[in-house]
This record gives sequence, structure tokens and C-alpha cells, in this order.
Amino acid sequence: IIKQDGQKPLAVLDAEYFIDIIIKRI
Repeated sequence: IIKQDGQKPLAVLDAEYFIDIIIKRI
């Protein structure tokens, strides 16, 4: 994840990063 809000919980950022990786592998 490139954008950094500082407003989202770390767990949300990790989830978005994980989803981003999965999408790029498809």
C-alpha cells in the first residue's frame, strides 16, 4: 500500500496489503 493515512488501524493496512498481493498474483 503506497498511500499512508495514519488513520487506519494496522490490521486494516495489513489486510489491504495482503489483498493487494493476491490481486497482483491473479
